[in-house]
Amino acid sequence: MKISPALFFLVTILFSPVAFFSSPDFAAVDAYVAAQARAANLPGLAIGIVRDGEVVHTAGFGRADRSGAPVTPQTPFVIGSVSKGFTALAILQLAEQGEIDLDAPVQTYLPWFTLADPQAASQITLRHLLNQNSGLGYNDSTRPMWDRPGRFTLEARLRQLSDLPPRRAPGADFEYSNYNYMLLGAVVEAVSGQTYGDYVAGHIFAPLGMSAGAVSPEQAQGLAAPHRWWFGFPAPVEAPYLADALPAGFLIAGAEDMARYLAFQQSGNPAILSPESLAALHESCIPSGGGNEYCFGWVRGPFGERTALYHEGAAEGYYSVVALDPASGWGVVVLANVNGMIAAPPKDIAIALLDHLADGTPLAVSRRFGLTYAVVDAVILALTGLMVFSLVRLPRAVRKSLAQPPRGLGGWAGKVVLPILSEFILPYVAWVFLPQGAGFPMWKVFFIFQPDLVAWVFLMAGLFVLRGLLRAGLTFAALKPSIP
Repeated sequence: MKISPALFFLVTILFSPVAFFSSPDFAAVDAYVAAQARAANLPGLAIGIVRDGEVVHTAGFGRADRSGAPVTPQTPFVIGSVSKGFTALAILQLAEQGEIDLDAPVQTYLPWFTLADPQAASQITLRHLLNQNSGLGYNDSTRPMWDRPGRFTLEARLRQLSDLPPRRAPGADFEYSNYNYMLLGAVVEAVSGQTYGDYVAGHIFAPLGMSAGAVSPEQAQGLAAPHRWWFGFPAPVEAPYLADALPAGFLIAGAEDMARYLAFQQSGNPAILSPESLAALHESCIPSGGGNEYCFGWVRGPFGERTALYHEGAAEGYYSVVALDPASGWGVVVLANVNGMIAAPPKDIAIALLDHLADGTPLAVSRRFGLTYAVVDAVILALTGLMVFSLVRLPRAVRKSLAQPPRGLGGWAGKVVLPILSEFILPYVAWVFLPQGAGFPMWKVFFIFQPDLVAWVFLMAGLFVLRGLLRAGLTFAALKPSIP
């Protein structure tokens, strides 16, 4: 039987995997996201989906605040380091207008900028800042989180760099640092004559129609309340807003806004940025490790089953991720009002969505977050229980150990000195050794993102000190009669 070309074409289109998944079932997508959000104990979540420059779907899940207000696509979230893409966009706009040169030294626009090594500071260019290879370090840039957070202006915070030594020579290697994009934000202010927030609001938010986009909590009506996980359960937190770190991680937007932003990244808009500059935004990349490259405010590398342009954002109580798959034309944004270091369920959701949209990978709810925390909580309970048990048994253990008084140097060392000193090893490591090695207040920063584990580590260290003091007291009491 002869098949007409028209019939053959129709059959091919109907049964082509690409065609089949060109119109996904968004009701099924929403059902998956809602189920996954419940499985991962996410208090609130919003998603946006784009294809080939068009916003095709947005949705909100869970609660935005303590009152139980529902999350909607318009609910604003702090988007964390996804803000860096906006800062890079602002810089390229100014470069396109001839206001700045990406290969000019930062000091051309910020004459007051310097480091503990003035020569290195003079060699750092805007391109170094955009590509995160200026020589500034990641740990150093945590300072806005722990040093009087939210109480500095952008310039005042950056002037603190004058006593900071660079980690490596400018241009030598990649190291992610929030300071890079804070400096770029200061350049935007110096060149445009506006505050960074006003510039972004007027030149990016407004042209893109990002109605919920904001540059301060006061502007963000209905801002989703931040949360942190405590042993797997989300708890509200009064998180400071770091206005001085705005260009690096504290812009505010909703999922619908961010979907519009992603659609622009796909299709462009000459009124905002030329096609050539938009391409540079995505393609001016340097190796950043792990098979990834860092571009201008974007990461290019493995994302699930594909190579994507993406970026994650983490602020206290918030997590965000945006991802674009150039091969299929799909893009996703996921915003959540909870954050932690053990796992990143919003990123897992973004990966699952992009894989599903691009090639039809089935959407399956993962229980990994719950299982991970179940293991962590079980280990914590077990170790804490053992510590309490050892405290209860300590008097008997000391009496048994000293039933025969220690004799000689070896006896005193093995029965008295070493058992007591060993109790102080963990407190020393936790309270002195690790923070000194990190070079910044490590536990303060870790507590911002994972307070449950940090609190437990400090509790255990305190219990070790208590046990050491009790052991010393019990040992002295047991040996006192035999001491001449």
